[in-house]
Amino acid sequence: MGTQSFTRAGVGTTAVCAHQFDMPTWVDSCTVAPAERLAFWKDQVNRHNGVEIVCSTDDFVGRMHTRVIGELALHDIAISTPHRAIRRQPQKDLCFVSLQLAPTNCRFNGRREHEFTSGSMLIYQASDAYELDFTGESESLVIAVPKSLLSHRVSNLQTHLDEALHYDPAKVSMIANLMRGILASDPNAPQAVEDSLAEALLNLLVATLFDCRDAVSSPATFGAYAMLQRVRAYLNDNIDDPNLNPLGVAEALGITVSYLHKIFLQSQTTLMQYVLAERLERCRRDLAKLDGKDGISQVAYRWGFNDASHFSRSFRKRFGVSPREYRAEVLNRNELLSASGAARV
Repeated sequence: MGTQSFTRAGVGTTAVCAHQFDMPTWVDSCTVAPAERLAFWKDQVNRHNGVEIVCSTDDFVGRMHTRVIGELALHDIAISTPHRAIRRQPQKDLCFVSLQLAPTNCRFNGRREHEFTSGSMLIYQASDAYELDFTGESESLVIAVPKSLLSHRVSNLQTHLDEALHYDPAKVSMIANLMRGILASDPNAPQAVEDSLAEALLNLLVATLFDCRDAVSSPATFGAYAMLQRVRAYLNDNIDDPNLNPLGVAEALGITVSYLHKIFLQSQTTLMQYVLAERLERCRRDLAKLDGKDGISQVAYRWGFNDASHFSRSFRKRFGVSPREYRAEVLNRNELLSASGAARV
């Protein structure tokens, strides 16, 4: 397993993917001499992510496969050497979802202590100091996801970050299988395919968090949480309505505007910020499809924008490029992929 330079040839992903790093897609310490393996791993992996590896030998045996897809970064990490991974440099707005695969003892020490067992899942944030202690061989699947992206969808996210919770093993297994499938699939897929795979994985993760009854602290909290999900479902069904506003939403759901704002504060956002983020993401996906049916303005109007200039400014602020630049980058990438595929035939 060799190493190759990892680049996001794709299409505004510097802006779209919040997990910013420059890491090889493949790292295998066994490609160097035993005495150089720990230093090799630190150079290839740890210097990019602010985590320090501590172990008793330079003969550090590990391999990692990484893939960025949408706003998510996926890692398959297998390490034979007992070690500790210590977060030295905090990173804001970044969470890790770790699935432990190998039947080894692993303990997480951070906001809480948690003993990993095979098939278990833990979510934690990179802004905290933490330590992972592996006492034997380990294999983990890790998703790096912007915290803002999760809190946007999971109102009680902080509970998952603060508590040692147990998740449905069947759903954890589904996440692991989907991650393996994505990691094994062709990385040179059209942007619309990448978006769909990332959304499928994110939806499965969110469903797993929703299904964790341990995260519901009280009936009162659950009532507000359930209402927030009703509000979001209503917004998603009506996101293309340019007249969508707090008063109309509150009236449609039979609640007051003040209560509507109160329950949205649980997810550290406002109703209209949520609406704007959803509209921009749907516009981005439609622009990436490049079916040629609609121009940029038509895409914006379809998803509730009634001012093309406001849409363009909001898109650039969110993704770092204009809608026209983004569409051109997608087209260029897909043409390169098509030419590469034709050359291999």
